[in-house]
Amino acid sequence: MNKIVIIYTPNINKALRLITEVHKNQVDKAGVAYILHPFIVAENAMNFCHKFSTDIEKVNKSQVLEDIIVSALLHDVVEDSNITFEELEKQGFNSNVIKALRCLTHNKNEDYDDYIHRMIDNAIAIVVKMADLRHNMCIDRMDNTVFDKRFLIKQNTYNRAYNILSDYVMFCDFDFDKERDPSAI
Repeated sequence: MNKIVIIYTPNINKALRLITEVHKNQVDKAGVAYILHPFIVAENAMNFCHKFSTDIEKVNKSQVLEDIIVSALLHDVVEDSNITFEELEKQGFNSNVIKALRCLTHNKNEDYDDYIHRMIDNAIAIVVKMADLRHNMCIDRMDNTVFDKRFLIKQNTYNRAYNILSDYVMFCDFDFDKERDPSAI
């Protein structure tokens, strides 16, 4: 069985250096170093690629795998720091990564469902967001979390978003080489 493996390219290394700096003093809700989250999201995203593509060798050799890994590593950078999309462009991240990150960044005043539906036209954003949601919904990592009403509402929101994106992937022609048609869902 072919497996997707992480590749260390100059862009992936650049993303790793950036997230190490951005997330260096952050912890998640369970008190664990936040830097682990983007790594797990990148791993989850690579696993989704394996499920979504019938030609893993093509994905392994393609630019899209690097773009998915970089986007997964950087998916919270704009929300969690003062770094802008323009600065990421100046640092040399390509337009596919920037487009995905724009889809993945939740604007403060944006309805969450609108935010999720905004991703539908970007295959990279869909894969990364599903990977992010999968990690966010992992209750095992929340050993110090109080499972109150607020927590359950958040989990329900994540679950609904995951189902929207997975339904899209399941019922649409999901191809990393094509642009998405947002009216298709």
